[in-house]
Amino acid sequence: MKHHQKNIPSVENLLWDIRFINDRIEQGDIVSAKHAVPIVLKMVHKMSATAKAEGATDLWLSPFVAAGGWVGIIVSYTINGEKLEYSITPRRIGYA
Repeated sequence: MKHHQKNIPSVENLLWDIRFINDRIEQGDIVSAKHAVPIVLKMVHKMSATAKAEGATDLWLSPFVAAGGWVGIIVSYTINGEKLEYSITPRRIGYA
């Protein structure tokens, strides 16, 4: 896994959207991550074609209920011959 590789724009946008869903969980607008995972699955389905158009192959995105009651996602895809694989729970840490 290469940590210096930057995500393709569609994956960056998905991570950004999941961060806002986790904000909504924290604020109580969404009851729990269990209720938010289906929302994220719809987002994944919609953005998959965009990711493939950006050159991603072997695309696999799997949202899950992460520790602490947040939504996390497992990301795996190949771009320009390099494989990216990681799991992340996008959250805003602290409030400015």
